[in-house]
Amino acid sequence: MTSKIDAGQIVAERSFEIGENETGLEVFRKSMKVGAELLKLVLEQILGGSLMQVSTQSKIGRRAYTNREAKASVLDWTLASEQVRNFIRAANYRPLKSPTYQALWETPRGQIVDLVEAQISRGVDGNPGEVVSLGGQGPIVMCGDGAVELTIAYQDGTKLDLKNWQRILNS
Repeated sequence: MTSKIDAGQIVAERSFEIGENETGLEVFRKSMKVGAELLKLVLEQILGGSLMQVSTQSKIGRRAYTNREAKASVLDWTLASEQVRNFIRAANYRPLKSPTYQALWETPRGQIVDLVEAQISRGVDGNPGEVVSLGGQGPIVMCGDGAVELTIAYQDGTKLDLKNWQRILNS
């Protein structure tokens, strides 16, 4: 253990696949299961008197997010559509509240909407953040390289349907 965040030696690690549609809660549960398995393995090694193999952490390709960044999370519509979709699904801990951030969107008319799920929408053009149309489940919003349809969202605890979206986007 060191005084710096994520600077100590690695004593055990394991990778796992994250499914294309897994939510933040599903990934959290999976990581807790894998973490418990690794903790058991390491404790068995310690109690058995085994010398542990350690490795140095690589700083390449990783970034630590601060609590301030998480609490002030703002959806950046200039990101690629897949990144926007992943940002939204990573915050989805339903039926629980995300321990890190909520994927909130301030609509063009100033309403705050809690985004839960989105899907990639193809064949539309516009500027990042622009609502280009209403899809089958919600608005289609332009991103940096395409668009997403907001398929599950809530406002003040109420799940939004197409009628709610029309009211929000036209009021």
